[in-house]
Amino acid sequence: MNESFGEVKTPLVPAGQLRTLQIIAAALLMGVTTFFAIALFIRFGQANAQGLGAPGRLPVITYMACVFWLANLVLAALIPRIQTRTALRQIANGTWQPPGGTQVGGDSILHKLLMVRQTTLITSLAILEGGAFFACIAVIVEGQLLAIGVVVGSVLLMLAQFPTEQRIQRWLESQASGFADMRQIDSPPSA
Repeated sequence: MNESFGEVKTPLVPAGQLRTLQIIAAALLMGVTTFFAIALFIRFGQANAQGLGAPGRLPVITYMACVFWLANLVLAALIPRIQTRTALRQIANGTWQPPGGTQVGGDSILHKLLMVRQTTLITSLAILEGGAFFACIAVIVEGQLLAIGVVVGSVLLMLAQFPTEQRIQRWLESQASGFADMRQIDSPPSA
């Protein structure tokens, strides 16, 4: 493999790192789906579907959860992109450090990029998870279909990001071209 990610194809994603990404994503998804099941049971499975909120009131918590969720959609898209751009620049400059002092599986650019992908995936999924948890609370308290839709929407978006080998491969290829461009911009002109 060419470290500059020039014309050479990006290698396959190492199975161990792919499995780690999948376990993390599955754990975050399981947290949301488990809490959602509990919320549905509390709201609709007990006390004749009365839940905890008073019937007939304006569903303020549901509306707040929707606004929070919409803000989180924007953040879940923007923050990982900013993180990626910053990390690519640091990798190109040789100043990148793994987050939290974690160990990278190797010293190659591929391993560094996979660590960046892991970080950005966790960030995006955690932001979506936060919106889903808020909506689960709204389901418990108010039982609105809109809150249920927010949770389902969050789960679908999280599933759309689930790390398969093809998705990670496409991400690596797109970042490799950006990385090569940054290296060309940052390198001094030849005399």
